[in-house]
Amino acid sequence: MRVLRYTSLVAGIAVALAATTNGSVAAQDTTRRAVSDQRIPLRKDGRYVQESRGDVALAVEVARINALEESAATLRQRLEAAEAELATLTALTGRVEANEASIRALEGTLRTTRDELAGVRSELVAANARANALAEQVAQFDRRMNSLTNGSLFGHSGFFIGVGTGVNFVTGTIHNIGYRTGLNVVMPFGWSKPNNLFGLRGELGVQTFDGRIVSGFTNVDPRIYTATAQVMVNLPFNEARTSLLYLMGGGGAYMFDRVGKTSTLDLRMGESDGRVTKFGVTGGAGLEFHILGATSLFVQSAFTNVFAEKPVNTPGSSGNLRWVPLVAGITLR
Repeated sequence: MRVLRYTSLVAGIAVALAATTNGSVAAQDTTRRAVSDQRIPLRKDGRYVQESRGDVALAVEVARINALEESAATLRQRLEAAEAELATLTALTGRVEANEASIRALEGTLRTTRDELAGVRSELVAANARANALAEQVAQFDRRMNSLTNGSLFGHSGFFIGVGTGVNFVTGTIHNIGYRTGLNVVMPFGWSKPNNLFGLRGELGVQTFDGRIVSGFTNVDPRIYTATAQVMVNLPFNEARTSLLYLMGGGGAYMFDRVGKTSTLDLRMGESDGRVTKFGVTGGAGLEFHILGATSLFVQSAFTNVFAEKPVNTPGSSGNLRWVPLVAGITLR
């Protein structure tokens, strides 16, 4: 708009300048026609000289021409300034158009960048979702591993249950009356936290001995069902306090079954009629090694003494039946 306005201004100045020049020329022509070669007489008096009317008219026209020329010069200067400003505006218009083209190119680049950024954001969201899913899987795996490594069947309450098997080594009287090493199956249970010094332990078991034939007696293989209650003393030996040495001691009932009517053991039971229950005491020690999660391995041994009868016809023999079980097994806590 400014360019159009300056263009109109320049055109108007040019028209005015042309009109001024034409007027000057016309005035010069008119002046030339008014001049005459004939001398005009002057009237003189004592105080001033009065010129003729032709000379006065010529002076007025000359002044008018000078004024028009000055006006034309002023207009010409304004025209030159307007042309220079028009050139500046034209150059500025070119730069503006170039800048507009650059802006349009930048806008296109910006749109492309925005599209690429939107794609990158979508990929980032998908990557974050995959990372979150992977982190959740890792967390689940860690929880499972932690549960597997440090889990507890009873919620770390201290309760435990287990099973083990081993052999019974006979000693003393029971060995002397014709019985040898037998089998032992035991199921321990109770409450015992490794962080606590004391605990309670119960054991249910089935034990056997290998009966031999001795003079005048036929010893069959007896079966002994046991139920004992014991006190434990825990002595952890690792930093996590999950592996320990434990001491145990207590007593319980020992039911002898399938003793045999013609056996030396029946003689010791005092007319057992094939089945009799006696009381006894036991005490020993064991090692428990934490393996994984709620599982531990244990190995233990104890000295068992059952109070039996002392036959009157065997002076010097003891009425106590003693054996030493050696058992290994697993414990679940």
